[in-house]
Amino acid sequence: MITQPHRSEEVVTIDRRTEQTMRAWMDDITDEVNSFISGYGLSGAYTYKTAAYSATYDDFTIDCSGTFDLSLPAAAGVTGKMYNIKNSGAGVITVNPNGAETIDGGLTAVLSTTYESITIQSTGTNWIII
Repeated sequence: MITQPHRSEEVVTIDRRTEQTMRAWMDDITDEVNSFISGYGLSGAYTYKTAAYSATYDDFTIDCSGTFDLSLPAAAGVTGKMYNIKNSGAGVITVNPNGAETIDGGLTAVLSTTYESITIQSTGTNWIII
């Protein structure tokens, strides 16, 4: 049994089973909060690519090395979605939006310098660099 002071200065006694239940409940809440934060791009998946690749909804940071095209999904299907795209090599990474969509009004975004990166976000109709 654990005895802890309560806000009103009275003593609350918690048996071991209640304590275990409360800890399990807190673990569940912590997992839910972490999943929620992840879902909003505050933390996300890392992937490393060396050849042409089509970004998926599960991607967040796409680390690229080589010379190739990186294709984005349709902006309309992923409003608010963000991608961090980095050129870690000596090649040129060309980021291609879907169809007639644009990235800050341009048909592509080109990362031609080693360690150059961009973060883009879907507006629901196009992509913007943020």
